[in-house]
Amino acid sequence: MTSYETYVFLLCLIVFLMLTALSVICITIITRLSVRLIQAGAEDSNIIEEERKKQEQKNKKHIGLCHGIGCAFSILICIAFVAVFGISIYNQATENRFYEDVPTYRVVLSGSMAKAHENNTYLKENNITDRLQVFDLAAFYKVTSPEELKLYDIIVYEIKGEMICHRIVDIRINESGYEFILQGDAVKAPDKSPVHFDQIRAVYRGERIPHVGSFVMFLRSPAGWLCMFLVVVGMIASPIVDSKIARERRARLSSVSVNKQEVAIND
Repeated sequence: MTSYETYVFLLCLIVFLMLTALSVICITIITRLSVRLIQAGAEDSNIIEEERKKQEQKNKKHIGLCHGIGCAFSILICIAFVAVFGISIYNQATENRFYEDVPTYRVVLSGSMAKAHENNTYLKENNITDRLQVFDLAAFYKVTSPEELKLYDIIVYEIKGEMICHRIVDIRINESGYEFILQGDAVKAPDKSPVHFDQIRAVYRGERIPHVGSFVMFLRSPAGWLCMFLVVVGMIASPIVDSKIARERRARLSSVSVNKQEVAIND
């Protein structure tokens, strides 16, 4: 990481720790206050009414069905969130590593392949429509020989440590070997210098997931990591708090029921 990225990460970490501490304090205070209100009898009417409704709805199948659908939806949301987070980690760990059979997913951050420039008539003439939009998550495969590449392939090549994704618009063979002329679909002129095969890292084969890249980039950032940690803390804390309050409500309901029975006996 650069010094700036380190600074941003440490700043986010400090904010995360402060927010976590504040959240824990607030949750603890609210939980204790709720328990005291229940124990003091302030929630008796609500507890009894909820119990009455539960008894009335106990035999209604649609209640259980709705509850099951709600649980399934929550699980799917969690799985989707974890999947995107996993993709973001995999993407960050392998963004500059390419494999022949296993795709390397890269987030498209430039609009140079997003549309067809009017000057690039070869796109329309050859019915080329495999464009990449900003924040697409595109799959790239390693190229092992120049013969694998053909005209109008989209490739990733490296120049001065930077990865660029453009289309092959011309292939030349001379004494020094293969030279590839690259150009972005949205750019009216080819790249300034030809690209040699040893600069080419991977080729795009038409596999992409639209718009997912924005989430991947966020989860790759320090703020995204800290957001994920907060979600995990919330997922851990919520059942604990709910369980404690539910236990106190059941205990209070039993106490109220016993008191009612004693009053009935005395009468």
